[in-house]
Amino acid sequence: MHPAAIRRLSELAPRKIVYVSCNPEALAEELPQFRDYQLGSVALFDMFPQTPHFEAVVELTPRSPVAPGKVPFIEMPQVNPGQDPGARQHPQTHVMRLTTNPGLENVVVEETRRLFPTARLTPRPGGIQAQVLFEYEIDKPVQSEQASGEWVVKRLQGLGAVHRVISHLCHFTVGRDSETPAHIAERLSELEVPGLAAADSFRVTTERTGNQEFRSELVQRAVGAMLVRRYDKPVKLDEPALELRVDVLERHCLVGVDHGPAAPPHRQARVFQPRITLNSVVAYAMLHVTGLLRNREADITLLDPFLGSGTILVEAGAQLPNAALHGIEIDPTTAAGARTNIEAAGLTHRTTIQRADARLLSQRVAADSIDCIVTNPPFGVRMGKNTDFGALYRDLLREFSVVLRPNATVALLVGKRRYLFLESIQARSDFELCGSTLIETAGVFPELFVLRYHS
Repeated sequence: MHPAAIRRLSELAPRKIVYVSCNPEALAEELPQFRDYQLGSVALFDMFPQTPHFEAVVELTPRSPVAPGKVPFIEMPQVNPGQDPGARQHPQTHVMRLTTNPGLENVVVEETRRLFPTARLTPRPGGIQAQVLFEYEIDKPVQSEQASGEWVVKRLQGLGAVHRVISHLCHFTVGRDSETPAHIAERLSELEVPGLAAADSFRVTTERTGNQEFRSELVQRAVGAMLVRRYDKPVKLDEPALELRVDVLERHCLVGVDHGPAAPPHRQARVFQPRITLNSVVAYAMLHVTGLLRNREADITLLDPFLGSGTILVEAGAQLPNAALHGIEIDPTTAAGARTNIEAAGLTHRTTIQRADARLLSQRVAADSIDCIVTNPPFGVRMGKNTDFGALYRDLLREFSVVLRPNATVALLVGKRRYLFLESIQARSDFELCGSTLIETAGVFPELFVLRYHS
């Protein structure tokens, strides 16, 4: 089943899903994508005697049951009309939505809590993936810098696992069939948009999921036209002074001021950008789950044996200033592009790149020399249809065991035949599975595994 079909089916929130499959391997790959459902019963039926084919039937039930026909309630505070979230008040609660990749919400919660220990953090509010609701009450004198919304936004934008920081203004439920962009604009006609009166331009941006009869562009036009009439401000699509998000996510409309992408300088310095490359937010999350970021000043040696365009090493270089970085890449063009990105990030002096096959890693990397492996093996068309993934995973673990130091960690994205990777781990006594989580990146659903090596 296509990932988009799985996502759409989950959004409908049925009380039960019965999935019949003639391909148990594909079924095993797809079941983790039903994030909001748990496995009930399983049965196998031999429909074709004397052949190796059979039908697998699984029953899926919601982890948190929702009454039929009901929309999951989003427990988000509404900002009072006319109240500026950035205005200095005493006390004051800042309400933000932080966006990330689906599956990385808990990483955002963990790193946000490090900066704001008293904040209330809700991952996936109302079941909406890739978002974390941030509520932070400030009880300080009005003269304090920490009482300003700008100070809060700036700190949140520095979080490595966050794509965008959005000041939440309001939300409401949209009708399944009756709602139109004009109706949405009318419902927002009394909302005060903080900062728009003083801005010299604005734009409206919409993300839409679901089966509505309208496109995102129509929402943008309707709400934009209403705001032009009300505030007498021009729309500017390129670098506006203010960006208003009006997102229609299935049955929910979420409205907020978008403070722009959280893009540190090292992420903007990329020169070589292939068509398919690892997202920097995902690379940061991979470093986070290894525990390396708890001691950023440590002298460690980090290896990415599937270097690609160098995203992981660039992110590691920015987060770990004393780390020695090593990359292995078999493709000459890609290796050259990675060197360009490493140079643009100012990391050449502590980075080594070699052209080699990761399955022969021990021939290029010294034994017992690596503290951590963080990597994203290719699992798309580059691997070919006839790739023996079981053999690939066994070869990688064998080579990892040679170059890793005792108690070293491994963070690895596995996109295909995850059950074969698990079998490869279980067949060895020197690797401990510490955890895993399914994520979404570029429309695919790899699983992020964290291992610890015991010699």
